[in-house]
Amino acid sequence: FDRWATDPKNGVLIAGYAVENTLAKEIMNQPKEVVTLDGRRQPLNCLVDYVSFSAHVDFMENRNFISKVDPKHIILVHGQKDEMGRLKSALMLQYKKLPENKRPTITMPPNLQEVKLKFTRRRSAKVMGSLADREQEPQEGEAVRGILVTQAQSTKIVSPEDLSTYTQLRVGSVSSKLHVPFAGQVTTLRLFLNEMFSGGFL
Repeated sequence: FDRWATDPKNGVLIAGYAVENTLAKEIMNQPKEVVTLDGRRQPLNCLVDYVSFSAHVDFMENRNFISKVDPKHIILVHGQKDEMGRLKSALMLQYKKLPENKRPTITMPPNLQEVKLKFTRRRSAKVMGSLADREQEPQEGEAVRGILVTQAQSTKIVSPEDLSTYTQLRVGSVSSKLHVPFAGQVTTLRLFLNEMFSGGFL
């Protein structure tokens, strides 16, 4: 939680009753800051929401709830093994009708077993300025050349000429010259350079 709390892209969903004087109860009041495990104070920027969720629902209520949420991953815990196995079998049968790439993963791990979930992240960028000022939209697969700028979770593509208009950046250039003192013969220097650069010097 300490690693998640500062990022507004993250969220905490509290299901059921939260005991007084616990972190769950504290963040339900949406404080601006929370205290980490090592005693530091840090901002609470993530979303915090509460769902009334009883632990004593039956098989049909669990299955209906899962169907409405339509999650990408389902992990069954905190229940009788036989009942959870029955729920897992019913869910797998229900989702079998969907294409394989649209089915959620369904796991029922034993205690202390590590569960790893994979999430795909889609990124998009707005094309702005002169790159967007065109009569026809770019076709799928057509290359758009510009500078990709990401700031405050917003990504845009602009041409170098529009950089100062749509961002706080500026285009600049750096030039330099290298001076290497050499006290030997010119013929010796020419020999070294020809060997180094494959005869590119006369």
